[in-house]
Amino acid sequence: MLEKIEKVNNVVVGLGTNLVGNVIMFLTTIYITNNVTEQVYGEFRLTFSLISILVLALMLGRDSSVLYFYQKEKKDSVILEEVMSGLLLISIGCVILYLFDDFFIRTLLSNQVSKGSYHLSLLMIPLWAAYNLLTPVVRVKGFVNSSFVLSNLLQRFLRFPFLVVFVILGYTGFAGLAWSMILSQILLLGILLYYLFSVVQWSTPAISSFFTRFGYALSLGVNSIILAIAGKIDVLILGKLSSVVDVAVYDIVTSLAIVCLFPYIALSKSFEPRLYQYFSHPEKRASYRLNLSLAMTLTTLGGVFFIIFSREILALFGSEYIRGDFAFLLVSVSYILISCWGAVSEWMTMNGFAKFNFAFLIISAAINIILCYLLIPLYGLTGAALALGVGLFLSKMMAFIFIMFKGPVLKLVAGPFEIIRVVICIAIAIYFREQSFLIKCGIYCIAGIIFVLSDQKIRHYILKIIRNKKVAA
Repeated sequence: MLEKIEKVNNVVVGLGTNLVGNVIMFLTTIYITNNVTEQVYGEFRLTFSLISILVLALMLGRDSSVLYFYQKEKKDSVILEEVMSGLLLISIGCVILYLFDDFFIRTLLSNQVSKGSYHLSLLMIPLWAAYNLLTPVVRVKGFVNSSFVLSNLLQRFLRFPFLVVFVILGYTGFAGLAWSMILSQILLLGILLYYLFSVVQWSTPAISSFFTRFGYALSLGVNSIILAIAGKIDVLILGKLSSVVDVAVYDIVTSLAIVCLFPYIALSKSFEPRLYQYFSHPEKRASYRLNLSLAMTLTTLGGVFFIIFSREILALFGSEYIRGDFAFLLVSVSYILISCWGAVSEWMTMNGFAKFNFAFLIISAAINIILCYLLIPLYGLTGAALALGVGLFLSKMMAFIFIMFKGPVLKLVAGPFEIIRVVICIAIAIYFREQSFLIKCGIYCIAGIIFVLSDQKIRHYILKIIRNKKVAA
C-alpha cells in the first residue's frame, strides 16, 4: 500500500490529502463556531497561536536539522540524536513557561487568557514538538507521500470525533476544545511511532551531537521561528490591540486562505531534500519545473475560488464572520503571489545559507510587526492582512535577490508568462466577485479551465497520463 502511494506525484498527493484534510478541518471549525461563542473561540485561537510559535522556538531548529544532517551524513543515528536533543530543549522550556506563567500571560497574551487555560495549553507543546521532530524522518526515508497522509489527513481527521464527544457532553468552553486537540495528538503520535519502528534502525545517541550540531541547528531553528512569527504575529498583535472576537474572525480568514497555499507548501516540502546542490544537477530541474507549474496552478485556482466566493464561504461559519471578507481577499492574493517565488527559501536552507535566510526573515518579521502596529489601529482586520502579505512577500524577494549571485535563480521561480497568467486570473476574480452566485460559478469554471490549459507543462502532463492509461487498457 505504501509503495503505491509513493509512486504518485508528490504535489498531487500533497494537494489531495490537504483538500480532504481541510474539508474535515473546515467541517470541524464550522461545528466549533456554531457551538461555542466567538469569545471562547477567539481565546482558544489566540492561545494556540502562541503555543505553535513556542513549539518551534523551544526546539531551536532540531526539527529542521534532522533533514539537513541526515542528508549530509546518511546515518540513522542522526535521527535519534536530533530528536532527543529537541525533546530535552522542549522539557526545559516547558518548565520555564510553567514557573513564570504570570509573566507570559501578561506579556504575550495581554491577560486575555485565564491561568487554567494557559496551563492546559502547555500540554500541547511536548506533543506537537515530538510530532514535528519525528515527521521529517518519514520524508528523509523516502516516504514523502506518507508524511502528507499523516500530517494533512490523519492529524485533522482524528480531532473531529474527540471534539464531537466533548460538545455532546456539554464541554463547550476552552477546556473542551483544548482536550479534544490534546487527546487526538496523543493518538496521532502513537500511530507515527508505530510506523517509524519499522523504517528506522535505532541506536544509542551520541551526547556530544547536542553541542557539535547546536550552531547550525540554531540557525535553521531561527528561520522556522521567524517564519512562524511572521505568520502568527498579526494574530497576537490583533489580540493585543483589538479583541479576541477579532482574533476569532481573523483566524477563520487566515485558516481558510492558507489552503490555497498548500500545493506550494507540498512542492517546497517534497522537493526540499533534492534542492541540495540543485544548480549542479540538471536532471533535477525538469521534475522541479513540472511540480512548480502544478503548485502555482493549483494555488491560483484555490486562491481565486476564495476571492470570488469569499462572502459565501465566511457565512458558513456564522454571519458575524462575513466582516472579514476583504481581509480574506488580501490574504488569498498574497498567498497566490508567494507561490510564484518557488522554493527559494528552502534552497538557501539546504545549501548552507541558512544564516542569510535567517537575516531576511528577521527583516521581514520586523517589517510585519511595524506594519501591524501601524495598520491594525487604523484598519483592523484589513491592516493585519496587509502586514502579513507584505512581510511574507518581502522574505521571498530578498532570498531571490541573494540567489541571483549564486546561480541561475530563474530556474527556481515562475517565468514572466506564468506570472502574467496569474495576475490576469486574480484581476478577473476581483472584478466579478460582486456578481450573483450563478454568474460567479460560470466565470470561475471558464477562467479555471482556460488557466489550466494555457500551461504547456500541465497540458503535456495531462496528455501523458491519458496516453499511459490507454496503453494500460
